[in-house]
Amino acid sequence: MDDDYLDPRIQVELEKLNNATNDINNLEKELDNAQEEFRITLSKSTAELNKLIQKFGNSIELSRPFYEALKEAKSAHRALHETTVLFQRANVIHEDAKNRVSLTEEKLKSGDGFDDGLQEILNIATLKVTESNKTKQDFSRLHKKLTDEFTQCEKNVYNLEKKLCKHIQKSQPYFELTEKLNAELNSIKEKIQALQRKLIQSKCDYSSSLKKLEFISEEIHYQRQAQNNNYCIKNNNIENNYNNHSNNRNSVNNCNINASEND
Repeated sequence: MDDDYLDPRIQVELEKLNNATNDINNLEKELDNAQEEFRITLSKSTAELNKLIQKFGNSIELSRPFYEALKEAKSAHRALHETTVLFQRANVIHEDAKNRVSLTEEKLKSGDGFDDGLQEILNIATLKVTESNKTKQDFSRLHKKLTDEFTQCEKNVYNLEKKLCKHIQKSQPYFELTEKLNAELNSIKEKIQALQRKLIQSKCDYSSSLKKLEFISEEIHYQRQAQNNNYCIKNNNIENNYNNHSNNRNSVNNCNINASEND
């Protein structure tokens, strides 16, 4: 192998290594900025909320049960909505399974003789009807349970709102600001987590390219070593052949000399 030859794989991995290095540097800067943004936002949020606590402290504590109940009601509503979607989907699947059974039964009745293939399809479709019906019933029961829970949450919110109306109005700026600031902090958190995942991936890419370069380097080294060994073996064979040839010539000459002397 020519010493000046550059394996094209090396250039590919070097480019990957360079790209990964740039990505790591950029992501680390972005991550530092995002973490600093989170600290500043948290500090600012705490200061703003503390001012409102000093101003509406008593009303904030008295109205807290209402806002906790409101939070529970929102959570119950989301769960109910998700279950409603799942129940509707289960109902569609169940109806499709029943239709498939009906169609297959009609084909069996209209056919001549017994059809093993259609009978197998009918068995599978019938099993699907049973399974989908069970799923539908499970979601139906869950839907009823969550509907009752949501209804109870709504009643609780209504009663607390009626009871704590004055304190709720006073503390409203605090809880609205809390919700807004929490949303901001959560958004920054998600950004930080996304950057951390990208940084981990870039470091993995860097490590992978580095290992591939080491592997290619070792492979080239072994190939050159093997070529050198083959070269040495070839030279040794040539030298041995030359020596053997020389020895044979000397032997012939010696024989000729001895023959002359005898004459």
